[in-house]
Amino acid sequence: RRPRARLAVLHPWCQWVMDPPAKRLPPDHEGYGYYRLSYGAPFDEQYPHDNRRMMAYELFQRAFQDVDSVDEQLMLEAPLDYRALVITDCRFLMRAAMAQLTAYVKRGGVLILDCVPERDGSGAVTDFVRALTAAPAEAEGPVVPGQTYRIHRVGQGAVLCFSASLQTSYADAVESGKEGLFARYESAVAGLLNDLGVRPRWETTHGDLDAGLRLAEGVALVPVANLAADPREGLVVLHELPFLPAFAVNLTTGACVELIDVEGSVAFETALDGYHGALVALFPDRPTGCALAV
Repeated sequence: RRPRARLAVLHPWCQWVMDPPAKRLPPDHEGYGYYRLSYGAPFDEQYPHDNRRMMAYELFQRAFQDVDSVDEQLMLEAPLDYRALVITDCRFLMRAAMAQLTAYVKRGGVLILDCVPERDGSGAVTDFVRALTAAPAEAEGPVVPGQTYRIHRVGQGAVLCFSASLQTSYADAVESGKEGLFARYESAVAGLLNDLGVRPRWETTHGDLDAGLRLAEGVALVPVANLAADPREGLVVLHELPFLPAFAVNLTTGACVELIDVEGSVAFETALDGYHGALVALFPDRPTGCALAV
């Protein structure tokens, strides 16, 4: 099973109904979905979605990794037990969602906004965001040029507000070709989440290395992938596993994996060729034997 992520990006159903984005297709293209404007470059060399939540999702996927997505309607039907929730480029939310999010923040959740979703499903203006950000900012400062943040404490939780669209500003940073710029963006966002006590269950020390976690009785499976064309290496760090691993093996190569203690968490080194992956299994005890099953 996949454990519940610590952070989720909200897909606001009410926003799509009340203010759907215009479909933009390149010349001579037909199909479904939304496409990012190419700025004169060939279409297939650009990120293919103008759904403004997708690049924000990419940002948190790289900066935090332990990320999920949740639909606004489904959010009302299930426990809202994420440590942090992101709402981006949104002006409309259902009243019931506003009430649930207010209670979520007051009991300890972190709400992340780059917008002011103050209108409900009828288009009426509410005080949802103004009420959550009424207290003076506890902290504020720059992230990258053109993007700043401020933090408001509400009850036991907090609201992290960004001054500009995460989608647009992160896309601009990526498309600038300045690796240091978007790496600084990712590092700043990761630092803000850490300062707010939002910590992933797993993370890697290189942004191009992606990992996951699957749990079963007596075993933890960690898929790792190199998302870049060139070789990458780094650490995969696992926090709060249900058991203390004593043995690990790379199921892709059959090689044993050395486990490292990193400030109370478990880590292992990985080195992968471009666009390659591996599957690592961790066990609470060293196996006494093995058998081949066909």
